[in-house]
Amino acid sequence: MPSRRQLTVPILAASLFVIFLFYIFPDPRHSTQRLTAPKPPPLSSNEYDLPDKPPAPSQGHEYNSEPYTEDSEWHLHDSDTEHTTSSSTTPTPTTETLAPSNTAPVLPTSTPTAIIGLIFYGRRDRVSILNCYLKRNLKSNGGVLDGVHFVLNTRDEEDLRYIRALVDHEPSYSLIAGGQFSHADMRFADLYRTIDSGTLYIKMDDDIIYIGPETIPSLVKYTLAHPEYILTTANVVNHALFNKIHYEIGAIHPWLPEINGSATNASLHASNWRPSSLPSWSGPHDYENDFNADPLFKGARWLPVRPPTHPLANLNRTPIAHAEYGPFGNGWHHWQLAAQQHYSLLQNLELDDSLPMYKFKSFAEKKERVSIMFIAIRGSDINDNKPVPDTDEAFFTVDLPRKLGRPVGVHGEGGVAVHYSSSWKIMKDQLGLDWTDVLSRYKGYAEEMICR
Repeated sequence: MPSRRQLTVPILAASLFVIFLFYIFPDPRHSTQRLTAPKPPPLSSNEYDLPDKPPAPSQGHEYNSEPYTEDSEWHLHDSDTEHTTSSSTTPTPTTETLAPSNTAPVLPTSTPTAIIGLIFYGRRDRVSILNCYLKRNLKSNGGVLDGVHFVLNTRDEEDLRYIRALVDHEPSYSLIAGGQFSHADMRFADLYRTIDSGTLYIKMDDDIIYIGPETIPSLVKYTLAHPEYILTTANVVNHALFNKIHYEIGAIHPWLPEINGSATNASLHASNWRPSSLPSWSGPHDYENDFNADPLFKGARWLPVRPPTHPLANLNRTPIAHAEYGPFGNGWHHWQLAAQQHYSLLQNLELDDSLPMYKFKSFAEKKERVSIMFIAIRGSDINDNKPVPDTDEAFFTVDLPRKLGRPVGVHGEGGVAVHYSSSWKIMKDQLGLDWTDVLSRYKGYAEEMICR
């Protein structure tokens, strides 16, 4: 065994060599030279194959009429791609995503025996519009729904009288006792008590105010073809995650709130849903829209910014420039983002009611919480994982995907559905959409085109 003196010499030599290396190659963390932090990648270099800016409008009109194709440059990656883009306003992220890759998820194997629409009902003014689309999708009218279940989510007597009369006149409709609390309570656990395990449910918020003819059939087909997903969401306009995508792919147009209107004639124009009947927006070229402002009066309208060469036709000067990909970003909090999306949707409907400009390639969302305002979910996947907590959305799109290793499917290639407003809180804190003529225009469209 070597002596202590014999060991000291090589140890001392090694220490001097390490000190020499640090002198020649200093640690950059202690360098006096300022280091430049790398810039975050743009959205288009993350999970999207999308342009950094929306396509320029075609000459002579304000819409992008290019149809969706598999070769389109603005679709998402394949469905096994994990989405990682988050809004700066989302809750603190977690490093946990799905179950470990060596854990094989248990997938449903049985074919549903029925397809049922599931509506947590509480607002008659919205459902009076939704009703036309539900009837069109019933099997008795050539659709795929075996029936529609309205689960009560209100104490309002007028709302209750409306839905009871509606159910009495449609044999395919059923009324189910729910929690019997107001919509503003935001408690949903009780509403899942009567779920049948053999049924595929198309769960919709009661303020879905447009459903494309292919939306429900394509969502059913896609869901049954992808049992690896715990649920599948449709391609929803005014959705906290998708408003950014729809902006990026050119489905949104320049609209601004009218600044020269008055409440006197507010009711004269809402029955005509067609944007082509509206005058162009009028105001100073240096106008700066207040993103947090309320409508000026009840029935206030927005107007299209024309022509495309107008300085304010630049989408960066309109509310949609604030869109984010995240469940609690601006798309959830700000009614103006919703308004611009609604008026753009009506403009696109007038151009091409198949709405090809909204389609993007389907993908699997593995991290973000996803709004469940229009989804397909198997009854067995609900019942097998009960109890459902009051925070049902986080449970179905965050907790269960992590626990079971089954992400949320996003069916971007399917038909479009439109969601009116993101939260009751928006209506409580601001006058918001209810003081515009948006709902009247959707009602006018439904009565003319769908309820016939």
